[in-house]
This record gives sequence, C-alpha cells and structure tokens, in this order.
Amino acid sequence: MVQLASSASVAHRIIGLERAEYGSKAGHKLIKSAIVGSAAAGSGLTAKDVHFGTVAPIAPGRGSFDERVTLRLGARTETSEIIEVGNGPVIALLIAVTAGTHVPSSVSHTLAADVAHHIAAVLASSGSTGPSGATGAS
Repeated sequence: MVQLASSASVAHRIIGLERAEYGSKAGHKLIKSAIVGSAAAGSGLTAKDVHFGTVAPIAPGRGSFDERVTLRLGARTETSEIIEVGNGPVIALLIAVTAGTHVPSSVSHTLAADVAHHIAAVLASSGSTGPSGATGAS
C-alpha cells in the first residue's frame, strides 16, 4: 500500500503514529483479530498462535520500521515482516511472508531499500509518472 501525504513532515508524523500503533498491545490485538478472522474455516488458528517481535527502526527512509509476526500453524510456522518505508511525502507499507521461523534481516532491509529507491526515482520525480518510471517531464 502506498500513501501520499501533503508533505514530508506530515508523512513522518503518520509513520510515527503507525509505528506506535503497530508496537502497542491494542495494535497487536487488532492485527491478531484480522489474521484470525481471515484464516480459513477449520484452520484452528487462534490468537495464541500469533506472536509479535519488537518494532525496529530500519534504513532507508525517515522513520522506517520493521516488525516480525510469526504464525504457528500446527507443525508449520510462517513469518511475516511488516515493513513501513518513509521517503519524503510517500509512505509504503509492505508485508513479506516466508515459510519458517528464521528470515534473514537482509530480506526486509533489501526490500525497503528497493522501495525507497523506487519512490525516489519514480514517485518523487518531476513530470508524469507511469508504472515503470518517469514517462515525461513537464
């Protein structure tokens, strides 16, 4: 998901609020409820199967962060990384899901860097933009 704020300072405030929300008990309860509610009927997934890591700052971007969410699905485990990247007035929320309990931190850092680069090259460029980059200057 990509959000465009009216300015970089507004985007930074939004990221700060979202970082607090994702790291709070109330935020965890809301996310758990959404995960359990979206699980397939009969999966047996309960809120006890959803575990949160700490919200950690990551580079690049201003206020960017990462939070690991682990789901225990019987004998299987899946790990999700909630990644939020701020770059100027643009905020990108990313979710990366992998099988297993160990996801190298380089995965979220590389993904965040790629998105920040794309924001700078495409969304923040002057002129009109298209899905593959700048399509013309004004």
